[in-house]
Amino acid sequence: MLIRNYFNSRYFFITAVILIIGVSGWVIVTDKWEGERWRDSIQHDGKGYYAYLPAIFIYGDLQYGFEKEIAAKYNQTYYENAYCNIIDSKKLNKYYGGTALLLLPFFLLACLLSYFLGYDVDGYSYIFQCSVSVAAVFYLVLAVILLRKFLRHYFSEQTTVFTILFIYFGTNLFYYTLYESYMSHVYSFFAVSGFLLFAHKAIHQPAKKYYLLAALFFGIIVFIRPINGLVVLLLPFLAGNKLVFKNFFQSFIKNKSVFLLSNTVVFAFVFLQLLLYKLQAGSFIVYSYSNEGFNFLAPEIMNVLFSYRKGFFVYTPLAFIALFGFYKLFYKNKFQFYWLLFFMLLTTYIISSWWMWFYGGTFGMRPFIDFYPLFAFLLAALICNIASGATRAVVFVAICFTVLLNLVQTHQKDESILPYDRMTKQKFWTIFMETDIKWAGAFDNYNWHEGKPRKQIYEMHDLENPLDSFIISENTIGGGAVFSGKKSSKIGDGVHKSFTYSRVLNFLPDSGNWCIRINARVWMNSLESGAAMCIGVGDTNGVVYRWYSMPLVRQIRNEQVWSSITNIMSISREWRSTKDVLFIFTTTDDDVPVYIDDLEVKYQLY
Repeated sequence: MLIRNYFNSRYFFITAVILIIGVSGWVIVTDKWEGERWRDSIQHDGKGYYAYLPAIFIYGDLQYGFEKEIAAKYNQTYYENAYCNIIDSKKLNKYYGGTALLLLPFFLLACLLSYFLGYDVDGYSYIFQCSVSVAAVFYLVLAVILLRKFLRHYFSEQTTVFTILFIYFGTNLFYYTLYESYMSHVYSFFAVSGFLLFAHKAIHQPAKKYYLLAALFFGIIVFIRPINGLVVLLLPFLAGNKLVFKNFFQSFIKNKSVFLLSNTVVFAFVFLQLLLYKLQAGSFIVYSYSNEGFNFLAPEIMNVLFSYRKGFFVYTPLAFIALFGFYKLFYKNKFQFYWLLFFMLLTTYIISSWWMWFYGGTFGMRPFIDFYPLFAFLLAALICNIASGATRAVVFVAICFTVLLNLVQTHQKDESILPYDRMTKQKFWTIFMETDIKWAGAFDNYNWHEGKPRKQIYEMHDLENPLDSFIISENTIGGGAVFSGKKSSKIGDGVHKSFTYSRVLNFLPDSGNWCIRINARVWMNSLESGAAMCIGVGDTNGVVYRWYSMPLVRQIRNEQVWSSITNIMSISREWRSTKDVLFIFTTTDDDVPVYIDDLEVKYQLY
C-alpha cells in the first residue's frame, strides 16, 4: 500500500526530476565537458542559433565578422558563411532567433561570471560554452514540469511519471539535450509542452492569464521554428469535442481585450524576427533559407519513417510503440482520435517534404522531437489502458528495450561508432548494440565498404628496424614507453609530429575500390592531449588530394595504458595514378607525451 501510494504521489514525480537532473548533470560533467570537449558545446547549426547573442551584446556586429577570429582562438574549423546566406551583399543568419532568446538569461549570466572569474568575455570561452548545456537541462526540466501538468489532466500520476521517464531516456531527446544542446529541439519541446498545458487550461478553465500564457508559448514556438506554429491546429484536440471547441472559439473572439492582448503577444515575437532580418539584410521581409525549402510534391515519407539512414521508427522505436495509444484513444474519444491523427499525418508530411529529408548529420529523425509531448500523450494512453497482466509485461519489456537501445545508440553517436550519415542496413546490424571503441570512426567520411574485401595486402611496422623503406622521419623513434620490442615513436614534449609512413601506390591494381585500414597501439599520458592520426593521399610534389584526421581521444578512454586505435580511408580511383603517395603520421599541438607503436597497414580491395 505504501509503495502504491508513493507511485501515485507527487513525491514520485520529484524523484523522477531528481533522477533526470542527476543523470543529465553526470553525463555533461564527466563526458560533454571532459578535457577540452567543452570547446564543442556550440557547433554546426548551433553556431547560427547562438551567434545572435555575441553579435548583439558583445561585438555589435550582425555581419558576424568575429567568427573567423573566434574559430582560430578555440581551434575550431572555420567555414565562410556556414550559417549565413548573402542577401544584397549582406550576411543574413538563416536560423531563427527563438533559441537565442531562451539562451539569453544564461548568456548574460555567463558574461558576469566570465568577467569576475577572469575568463575572456568573448561569447565563446569556457563559461559561455558550458552555459548552453546548463540552459538545455534547465528548459528540459521546465518542459517536464509543464508536460506532467498537461498529462495529469488525462492520466494518473504513476502513468504520467513513467511516461515522462520513458520519453526522455528512450528517445533522441536525451541526446539532443545533453550532447547537442545547441540545437533548437529541446527548446521547442519546452515551448510545445507549455502551449499544450495553457491552451488546455484556456479552453477548460477560461481565464485571462491562461490565454496570455498560451499566446506566450505559441509566440516562442513560432520564433524558434515558424512551421511549428501548426500546433494551433491542436486546439480542437485539446477541447475534446466539437461543442467545447466552438464555445471556446466564440468566447475568445468576443473577448476583445483577451483577443487583442493574445495576438499582440504573438506578434511581438514575429516582430523580433522581422527586426533581426532588418538589422542584418536591410529588409523586414526576406526568406533566410535562400534556395532551401520544401518539396511538397515529392515527400520522402517512407524514408523519413523507416529507412536505415535516418528512419524515425528505426532509431526511435519507442515512438512506434506509442502509436498503439491511438487504438485506445479511438474507443475513448473519437473526436480527439481523428484530430490528433490528422495533425500527426500533416506533421509527418511536412517533415518529409523538406529538401534534405534526412536533415544532415543527425541522430535519428530529430524534427519529431519538437512534438514528443504528443507521443507522450499516446504512450500514456497505451500504458494506462492495458488490462491484461501478460500484455502489460510484454509492453513494459518492449519499452525498456527501446530505452536501452536509445542509450546504447546515444553512446555510439557520441563515440562516432554510429556515423552521422550514409547509414545502411548492413552498417546498422554490424554495429547493433556494439559499444567497443574499436568501431569509432569506422563508418565516417564514407570510408565503409559493404561486405568482405576481395583482396588484402598487409603490412606490419613495429618500428624496430631503422631500415624500413616506408618509415621516414625516424628521429622520433626511440625508447621510453613501448608496446612491443624496444622502440616506439614519441610526440609531445616539444615534438609535434611523429614518424611518417609513406608509400607510392604504384603497387595497387588500377581497377577496384581500395580502402586503407590502419591499426596502431597508442600510449597517452593525459586524455587532454590534442594528438590526431592523419591519413592523406597526394602526389610526389606535396599536393594533397584527400585528407582525413582523427583525434586519438575518440578511441582512447584510459590514460597511461596502451590502447588500440583504428583509422580508415577510402581511395577513389578517379584521381589515383602510379605516382600518388599514401602518408600516415600522428601530430599534436601540445606537449602531452604520446607514444605510437606497432603500425599495421591493410590495403583492402572491395
